[in-house]
Amino acid sequence: MLMRGSEVSKYIVTAGPRSSDIDVYACAIAYAELLRKEGKDAQALIGKEFTASITESLRKLDVPFLTEYIATGTESVVLVDVSDPKHIPQQFFKSQVIEVFDHRPMFINEWVSSPKLSVKIEQVGACATLIWEEVEKRGFAENISSESALLLLAAIVSNNLAMKSPLLTQRDRSAFETLKEKASISTTWVAEYFTEQEEHLYANLTTLVKADTKVTDSPIGPLVIGQIELWNASRLVAEMQQDLLACMNSVARNGRWFINIVSISEGVNYIFTPDEKTKKLLQENLSLQFRDNVAKTGTLLMRKQIMNKLTII
Repeated sequence: MLMRGSEVSKYIVTAGPRSSDIDVYACAIAYAELLRKEGKDAQALIGKEFTASITESLRKLDVPFLTEYIATGTESVVLVDVSDPKHIPQQFFKSQVIEVFDHRPMFINEWVSSPKLSVKIEQVGACATLIWEEVEKRGFAENISSESALLLLAAIVSNNLAMKSPLLTQRDRSAFETLKEKASISTTWVAEYFTEQEEHLYANLTTLVKADTKVTDSPIGPLVIGQIELWNASRLVAEMQQDLLACMNSVARNGRWFINIVSISEGVNYIFTPDEKTKKLLQENLSLQFRDNVAKTGTLLMRKQIMNKLTII
């Protein structure tokens, strides 16, 4: 890790102002804790909106973080679970970034040319895996709090779809096995974690769906992609299509959108969209067949995999 000596007043660990999912939340909190254990003044800075992956039980953990921060210009910034420079909080400059952790390589060229940076952008299932490896490498695996361990574990479980994701790596498995002992979870914890997400999502559907959308370019123009991860999504698909329709139409004014609904226990995804051009794009690139407004995949797929198949830039 690089340091700026006496000129550094504080280390800010952040993924920017975007909605925070459990990977962002866990990585920022755990890495800020690691820096404090190394004697540095460090804080996690997290977006105010949370996705359903940060369950009520996890929010109740006694962990420090900020949602607002007034910069002094002397901070060093660490980016976690993001490497797009556009996500640097507006109160900081790119020149203040000293470390970047991400598990998606799209923006690696933005950083690798600078010798002043420590960059760890590697293809694993969850950025939390990279943070845990850093904790172990720097000798704090026995000292990190049980709260940070549980958050990192939840991020690995969530990002890897209960360890069933096609993007799962052996590094994720290794981190999961170590952290589940550190966090002392029960044998039913994984199912309980996703079940709690379901209950919270059904009670707060509009807010949580809006918080977990991405807007990206596609061959048919700007496309809004939502993602919902549930233990069993059959109830949502059967009973709540009108709610999803109203929610997504309020986000995507041009009608170009779909929701990737992950049903972990079933091992499939439901893709929901009423837009005919979006259906055609998905049918041609994912070999899907829509029945009314819903298509069902044969295997679990993450949103990033679907984006890649659609040749979205």
